[in-house]
Amino acid sequence: MNNEKRANWSSTEEHPSDDELLRFIDGEQSRADAEAVQFHLKVCWSCRVRAEKLNTVISSFVEFRGQVIKPVVKIPDNRGNFKMRLNKAVVETKAQSFSLSSWWSKLVNFLAAAKSRTKKLAPPASEQLGVISSFSPFNFLNDARNRRLLASYGAAVLLFSILITYLFWIPAFNPVSAEELLNKAYAARQAQIKNKELPVIYQQVQIKHRDSAGGEISLKAEVWQDETYSRIRQSVNESSNASENSAGNGNGAANERVLTGLSEILKANNYTPAQPFSVPGLRSWRNSLSEKKETVEEDKTTDGIGVLRLKTEEDGVVTVGKLLSTTLTVRQDDYHPVEHLFVVKTDGGEEEYFVRETSFAVISLNSLSPDFFGEKPGTVLVAKASPKPEAVAPAASPSESPALQLNSDKPAGNSPSLNAGVASPELEVEVLELLHQAGADLGEQVGVEREPNGPVKINGVVESLARKNQLLNALRSVGNNRAVRINIQTVEEALAAEQRKKTTNPTSSPPIVQMETRQIEGVSFPAEAQVREYFARQGKGDDAVREYAARTVNNSAQAMRFLYALKRLKNQMKAEDFGRLAPDARAKLLGLVKSYARSYESEVSVLRRELQPVFGGGGGGGNAVTINSDADLFAAIERLFDAGAASNQAVSNALATGRGKTGGNSLQSAEFWRNLASAEAIAERLQNVK
Repeated sequence: MNNEKRANWSSTEEHPSDDELLRFIDGEQSRADAEAVQFHLKVCWSCRVRAEKLNTVISSFVEFRGQVIKPVVKIPDNRGNFKMRLNKAVVETKAQSFSLSSWWSKLVNFLAAAKSRTKKLAPPASEQLGVISSFSPFNFLNDARNRRLLASYGAAVLLFSILITYLFWIPAFNPVSAEELLNKAYAARQAQIKNKELPVIYQQVQIKHRDSAGGEISLKAEVWQDETYSRIRQSVNESSNASENSAGNGNGAANERVLTGLSEILKANNYTPAQPFSVPGLRSWRNSLSEKKETVEEDKTTDGIGVLRLKTEEDGVVTVGKLLSTTLTVRQDDYHPVEHLFVVKTDGGEEEYFVRETSFAVISLNSLSPDFFGEKPGTVLVAKASPKPEAVAPAASPSESPALQLNSDKPAGNSPSLNAGVASPELEVEVLELLHQAGADLGEQVGVEREPNGPVKINGVVESLARKNQLLNALRSVGNNRAVRINIQTVEEALAAEQRKKTTNPTSSPPIVQMETRQIEGVSFPAEAQVREYFARQGKGDDAVREYAARTVNNSAQAMRFLYALKRLKNQMKAEDFGRLAPDARAKLLGLVKSYARSYESEVSVLRRELQPVFGGGGGGGNAVTINSDADLFAAIERLFDAGAASNQAVSNALATGRGKTGGNSLQSAEFWRNLASAEAIAERLQNVK
């Protein structure tokens, strides 16, 4: 390097140092010094060449930073939307088949180029010998060019380290940690049972067992879990065997074997309680593993509900009878467990138990018979299947089913006044809330009527004896009230009663019991062209079109269930009664309103996400409401029902099969999207009513 002292740069005998040249190039000199360097470069070719080489090094570094550094370490500007953009970056990275070798090649090429430029900038060999003989770290670092080259190499190594960390961190990204998911799932379960005295969790589940030979058994079961005394009762409700590998065993024996087998496997793997969906049980098994691998993935169910799947795998040696892995699936919005997969090692290979929850309720232990769970705490009772009731003898044995005898709609003797009572509006609200907790207000044929100066009557027809007993259990707290009359029958009981009535009175005609079902088959509906065009762009055909139409129509119908329940609730209570309700009863009634509105808004948001990619539509334009009085509340419910019903009708008209291709399709109209937006806005407002 040329580090002569600067005396007078106007003279060609003295030359500026490299540091002075860099300061001149960067514009960091005073005006007088800059003019002196500029004059010197005009008359000194050697210094002009040195300045051009420095410019080349700077240009190479800037090019490397623009092509390599910035694409790797650039931080998103929108920090609040970081998670979504990060997930998008992962998908795009995978789609482009990101190659680490390509970036490594760029880095190696840059370092090679820098080394080549360093050699070109080095002084002649005669000067190098002098430099080496007089070399010291301090002299080396005093040279500005050396410092800049060292900084360039250091930056390259640092950036390469950041690149490696970035690449290996992205694939391991989880929406939540395993511990966070389990903590939230446990907190959600505790919130569900905290307000119930001696809580018992009731579930209807579907269980599919696949053995090591590939044979499958599918069944439906009912499970009662006593949270207070850690007792479990299970019984088969309905079964449909896909195959039976053990010759000579009937369905009943096979189903009981599946239930017992799952319970024994959970016990053998430190599950306490030995029950699917048990967060403490899953924790206990996880903690017993010396080595494990865990992942949490976001997913959606077939009906568009967001879920999180926690998969835990044993990463060590697994002996026979031990779990290889479990996958717990929870809803993303409330962390309620809905599916659980168990994979166990057996002598013949692997077996799977897949459990899906189809119904859930929390009841009180006081509503069950004292011997319902058996004698000992900590037991798992596998009961036999509850028999179907005979037409003339519908009652089941108490040992087989929690049959209850509550106040019936038949007063003793010939004087109804002996047992009749006068129900208050508060009592009616309590009955409505109990039925809501049991899920009997969303389409089942269960009605509540409060007679003027008379009792509250609960009439209903349900599909099975198990469902009847579930509702009777839910109503146990008001079952002995003289002002409550309960008449809930199974379909078989109702038909048998009508048959007896027809025998004694042939002129009477039996009522028609309608159980609404909706099936969508075929691919012929008014909006077929738009739907087919949308899926054609994705390379999908008839199956996708059929599934989309069925899913969307059913989503809309599911949303309407909550609006029907809300309107029934509005019609149930007179405005004057609503205003005179006691504070706690009013709070319960408003709680029902908020629950229906929240559920409707959740379903409609799923519907909107299904419709917008296919039919477009705006995100606003709805008209909200102002609620300052009870009259405003009633009017808002009516407006919500009208807007929601209009939206549902438009979806049905456009996507329900059997209408042909010439019917109406208003899903692209501004009116449809205004109705949908108005319904969402009113539902949101009802959730905040006081």
